[in-house]
Amino acid sequence: MRKLQNFLLLLFVLCVGVYLFKSGKIDWEKKLSLEVLDLFPQSQEREWVDLHRKFGDSKFIYVAQENPKEFDSFLKEVALLPNIKIIHRKIEPSPALKDFIAKNYFYLGELKPNSQSSTQIAQALLQNSQLPSFNPFDPLSLISIPSIHRDFFLQGTPYVIIEMRDSEAKSVHKLYSEFLPLAQKYNITHYFSPLFMSVENPQLILDEANVLMGLAGIFFFVLYFVILRMPFLTFNMIATLLFSNATAILIMLFAFPQVSVMSLSFGIGISNICIDYLMHHHYLGYYQNRKISFNTSVFYGFLTTLIGFFVCLFVPFPLLNQLSLYAIINLGIAYLCFAFMFQGIGFAKPKFYPFLHKLSFPFFPVLIILLFSLIAGGVAFTHLKADFDLSKLDYQNKAMNAQKDYFSPLSQNYVPYLIFAPSLDALIAKAREINRLDTNNPIALGILPTKSEVKKRERYFKSMSFFDFTKRYKDALYELERSDKTLSQTLSMSYRYIPSWQENLDLKTLQSLGFFIISYKGQYYYQAQSNDIAKLKHIQGINLTQTQEYITSITSSIYAPMVSILTLAFVAMVILLAISTRGAFLNALTFILFPFCSVMLYLSLTAPINIMHLFALLIVVVVGVDYGIYHTKEGNTLGATHAILFSTLTTLFSFGFFLFSKIRALNSFGEVIVIGMSCLLFLIFFQKDIKGNAS
Repeated sequence: MRKLQNFLLLLFVLCVGVYLFKSGKIDWEKKLSLEVLDLFPQSQEREWVDLHRKFGDSKFIYVAQENPKEFDSFLKEVALLPNIKIIHRKIEPSPALKDFIAKNYFYLGELKPNSQSSTQIAQALLQNSQLPSFNPFDPLSLISIPSIHRDFFLQGTPYVIIEMRDSEAKSVHKLYSEFLPLAQKYNITHYFSPLFMSVENPQLILDEANVLMGLAGIFFFVLYFVILRMPFLTFNMIATLLFSNATAILIMLFAFPQVSVMSLSFGIGISNICIDYLMHHHYLGYYQNRKISFNTSVFYGFLTTLIGFFVCLFVPFPLLNQLSLYAIINLGIAYLCFAFMFQGIGFAKPKFYPFLHKLSFPFFPVLIILLFSLIAGGVAFTHLKADFDLSKLDYQNKAMNAQKDYFSPLSQNYVPYLIFAPSLDALIAKAREINRLDTNNPIALGILPTKSEVKKRERYFKSMSFFDFTKRYKDALYELERSDKTLSQTLSMSYRYIPSWQENLDLKTLQSLGFFIISYKGQYYYQAQSNDIAKLKHIQGINLTQTQEYITSITSSIYAPMVSILTLAFVAMVILLAISTRGAFLNALTFILFPFCSVMLYLSLTAPINIMHLFALLIVVVVGVDYGIYHTKEGNTLGATHAILFSTLTTLFSFGFFLFSKIRALNSFGEVIVIGMSCLLFLIFFQKDIKGNAS
């Protein structure tokens, strides 16, 4: 029964998880988040990003017309696809808005009263009738409505925008599988949709993950079952790690209103640190006699790691908070199991490889390594740059990124911005104000009247001024009849009857006209575009800041406090290292400074540091602290060498395969781990300790 303890604990926590899932006490869909922005704290900037994304063009497919002969045939077939709503060849009013304009024409746009004499009016009617834009209902253009039509051209090439009906993943995936053969059939080379990328990338990521996990699995099998030959201990280790991770996940789901999948993923990765505890107990003989003894060096390593993650709980960054709490729970449970319960279970003697004891080549003195670390750190911090663009951490799909770059000038030519106001009437007033200022980029919402404008028009159409105008207009028609009787008769009904305003411009009505307006926290928001936003900088009630600027600002705002807290955690671990190693502190300090400074030097010379680099550095430092303690406490014994070497190899190859990933986030993580673990291996075999400085 004692040998089944691990498996019974795992079975228990799995049963609890299944019960919570089946009973609905944990809403998994709401609790777990795949959204990158959920990694960041709630703030006003975050709210602006959410609003911008709600107005985003993710439902659109941009297609360049590079094959005019077959392009119409291509569009006809695309239009028949179930998830295609409409194909836009240019910006123009919706059919509902066209009907609305025809019905309420005299209340829209800007009113320009006519003060011409009857003779001048007659001449103007003759001239205007020759114009393409001649309007028989308003032949003198009393009402000025800006044109909201715009043809689609990208660097001289026409393009169309295809709008989807449904943006759900399944619908988009089906559409992509239907759209792609048509694009190949008609030689359509340039098309892009953010949703197409979101469909293709996960499949590529899954394929890549399967390869990386397969390589890691092969290494794990060879190391633990072929080289180390400890199958029963390995199965118990796996059961314990599953138990500790499952428990940590359940606690996280109760502790936080929403949990990032990324924090869980990295939390599970940190489980590799737990293997250190097992290795040192196993190779130092703690599991052989079924008597519980206390391993001081492992306890100091665990305590130092625990305090480091505890300090990180105070970083104002949800991802690091969740990651730290996960690590504390996970490492705590694993330590108790590996340090005490496994001793009670008892396992066979470890297999030793005596030749490893002969692989020590202490050529590099500690002081030389410390001096190199300080110089490398100094060089690194003078050349280090940071990159806060989170989009660069995604899967690097070269084909899709090339298509995205092709259409990127569109967002540069016409920059989106948000208009906001406390009421719909105020929002329309703001749009009208912008139309008067930025005449080259009229807003469709700005052609609608405000309530005060409607009353103003109603007063005007009932006024003596308008009555006088209609009298002059009749006289002009009499004069016009002499030269063009047909035209005079055609225009005889113009201005005779002005319909009354019957509309109620509430949110539902505006949305039915094709206006996408969002109501949020007592404000109404509407998105517009301009190729000259410099004109709008001084207008209140508009937001010109772009989504990427907000994301960069959010990331940079948490960067400084995060670095400060991580530095505090680093200092705390160094102090605990000094206390636990005492006279051998310098021998242990190299296990922190050398890998840390080497990684920083590499990053300063190759690429800007990103947020994934920081998380990987945290693991490197934590592992370095543990190994520094083990190195000084356990000495250069055969058992200690085996424990440190195989723990390092486990961590190195578990994360090292990330180095080959096309996902920049994983690639960044992998390159830091590979360099850091390689530095630790170097110290294990080549560091020459200060004599007489042993603990």
